[in-house]
Amino acid sequence: MPRVRLLDERGRLPALRRGDGRLTRNTPTSGAVYPGRPAGEEKEMGCDIHVYPEKLYKGKWIYRKVQGELEPRSYKLFGILAGVRDEEQVPIVPPRGLPDDMSETTAIEAKIWERDGHTPSWLTLPELLNFDWKAAGLWNEVQDLIYGLRELDETEGGNYSSIRIVFWFDN
Repeated sequence: MPRVRLLDERGRLPALRRGDGRLTRNTPTSGAVYPGRPAGEEKEMGCDIHVYPEKLYKGKWIYRKVQGELEPRSYKLFGILAGVRDEEQVPIVPPRGLPDDMSETTAIEAKIWERDGHTPSWLTLPELLNFDWKAAGLWNEVQDLIYGLRELDETEGGNYSSIRIVFWFDN
């Protein structure tokens, strides 16, 4: 199964293009079949996650690229993160919506996905670390992202309170 890349191979946000009169993403992580996409690039319908790591720097949240990735269609993981697609899972915390103080990059992406995105939320790194991913059978799916987020924190002692992910889903 392909893995979701947070940024393209050049470290930029994926390109946007116009398709059938509305702004859409043309990324390999999207599960939707968009009008105007060249033949052979159709993807099966499904729910995908969009994750934006952020770090608190001088009182302001900034978007930061991390090396970690998430599986694009792990519905058990989606259930644990926000109660999406797997109602048997109890979310780490109920979905919170988008944070008022999100980074500029995340805010731009959220605006782009406003019509098609759903169940926005955010989790701090301590909240992610306090969940027992191994017992849930999902450690292999989240470990790269968690290690990447941990590398963002430069403080001694690993408080990690200045690191979070902002995310939402699309269908």
